[in-house]
Amino acid sequence: MLCVTGTERTFATLCARIGRLPEAALHEVRLDLLDEAPLRLIGRLPDPQRLIVTVRAAREGGGWQGPEEQRIALLREAIDRGVGYVDVEASTPAELLEPLLAARGPTRRIVSVNLGPGDEETPLNALARLGSLRAHVLKLALPVEDAADLCALRDAAVACRRDVVVIGMGEAGALSRVAYRAFGSTWTYVAADGAGRTAPGQWTAAQAERVALGRQVPQVYGLL
Repeated sequence: MLCVTGTERTFATLCARIGRLPEAALHEVRLDLLDEAPLRLIGRLPDPQRLIVTVRAAREGGGWQGPEEQRIALLREAIDRGVGYVDVEASTPAELLEPLLAARGPTRRIVSVNLGPGDEETPLNALARLGSLRAHVLKLALPVEDAADLCALRDAAVACRRDVVVIGMGEAGALSRVAYRAFGSTWTYVAADGAGRTAPGQWTAAQAERVALGRQVPQVYGLL
């Protein structure tokens, strides 16, 4: 399953992207990257059940620099509107995170960790930390400089025995995106176009379509 994402700065271009790619199973809505993301904006988005609403905090590589309470209010509005998923960082203060995860509604909750360069936490420990939270999907993204490091990411995801999305960011982590099913991931993220990549190493929707990535398991070859 593919989730299309993008770096749109306006509500109009965001809606245009969702309308331009109706075949995508999911669309990520990055409210933290919009020039303006007021409350009641989410109710105007098309196809709410196919949306993952994300308001990524700056501390984890996102664009949101406002108050935490306002960020969580946007995610709570998304739940009240019945979107498919909301994505919230595990680093969110507990007094805001726990009520969001416990809120009533059909929206599935993704709890995520975005590790940075030099972070010493292992994939196994990071997923174990996420697993202690009340969430439907656990999401872990971390930079990868050597493809051999993907073994630890894959093993941690398999051992987790939960619905997960794991991403090795960078060119060396491309296998985790292309062979995402082998890593236990429920879906993989692809950019709407080359200018809309939200993470290093991300494929575009056109590249994924050329190899039918969303419809069949690709044949992957390695040169040793």
